[in-house]
Amino acid sequence: MKKTVKYLAIALIGIALFSTSCKKKEEQEEYNQVALDATSSEDDELMTKDEEILVGLPCGYDLTQLLAPCAVVTETSSTFPKTITIDYGAGCTNSNGVTKKGKVIIYMSNPLNTVGAVRQISFDGFYVNSTQITGTKNLENTGLNGSGNALIAVDADLTFTNANGTRTRTSDHEREWIGHATCEPEDDEFFITGSGSVTRYNGTVRPYSITTAVHIKHSCRYPVAGEVDFGTSSNRGCIINYGAGECDEFVQLTTKRRNKVFTINLATRTIE
Repeated sequence: MKKTVKYLAIALIGIALFSTSCKKKEEQEEYNQVALDATSSEDDELMTKDEEILVGLPCGYDLTQLLAPCAVVTETSSTFPKTITIDYGAGCTNSNGVTKKGKVIIYMSNPLNTVGAVRQISFDGFYVNSTQITGTKNLENTGLNGSGNALIAVDADLTFTNANGTRTRTSDHEREWIGHATCEPEDDEFFITGSGSVTRYNGTVRPYSITTAVHIKHSCRYPVAGEVDFGTSSNRGCIINYGAGECDEFVQLTTKRRNKVFTINLATRTIE
């Protein structure tokens, strides 16, 4: 009888340890999903930034240098308004190590650094790395702020499909564009504010709002600063902090309910 009790106790301990391990694994997977959802907005913002901003400016850029070596740019007219198509063909990799293929199609009324200019962006078989992007994005230059920087209203309704499934994002953002008056991409910086929502692969909708402007530099693949409140209430969701200005792939995620702090690797979109 004693042996039976002993073996039963060992079995129960084993079950408890297995259950705890499973819960930890499930919790880690959930945090990884939160990390993906919560960082997707600003990452998505960067995916087509160069196409949206640089193409159609009166600067005489070598677009194969700025976009990617295989980019073929065609225009329906030599004057505005016109539609510009950027065709990456079967795919090539740009200077930031991002591979793009397919087409980005941009209707533009005027160069985007002109007050009142609008751009309507759509996609045809377009991929960034292994993720296909469909949907639309609209930009409008609404004028200058008190610092003399251009303000660009950006609304988007995009779908992203890869091996994990399909997610969607809607957003209503405003970009403050520093460097809009020059033809030097290196001095371009953006401060992004606004809100939106991400519908994850399982159908869960996660709203977000940018509480401190997200700072993007042309020279960095990732946001360098800013804070985003990701969730539906004061105790659900998380806070994403992109740091204090350094260019690296790491951001901080703080859960609201348990106040747990994690480091996210933006290159892998997972918890470190």
